[in-house]
Amino acid sequence: TMIKGTNNQTVINSLLNIADVYVLPSTAEGLPLVLLEAMSAGVPWVSTPVGGVPAVFGRLKAGKVLDSFKLSSLEEAVREVEGKDSRIEWESNFTIDKAGRLYKEVLG
Repeated sequence: TMIKGTNNQTVINSLLNIADVYVLPSTAEGLPLVLLEAMSAGVPWVSTPVGGVPAVFGRLKAGKVLDSFKLSSLEEAVREVEGKDSRIEWESNFTIDKAGRLYKEVLG
């Protein structure tokens, strides 16, 4: 199912609850909220390499950042992440303690 441009949280939540994989086929984004929503729901995801997606989400295993948006790449990526729980991975990689350590390193 493809939904374009809705802010209706009921619609978003109901679709995420039945989704097998979330695909973000965007050509322009900053840091897409929809990927955070998918991870919050535990839905594995596939995204084009737009905005901050590669830097912020690129190392996660329950999601996949595509190098290009070819149909064969998309199919392979969906199969790679299918069945993974992105919420568990998000919660284990983005903790307050881990963020604090990283900020401390940056601030020196």
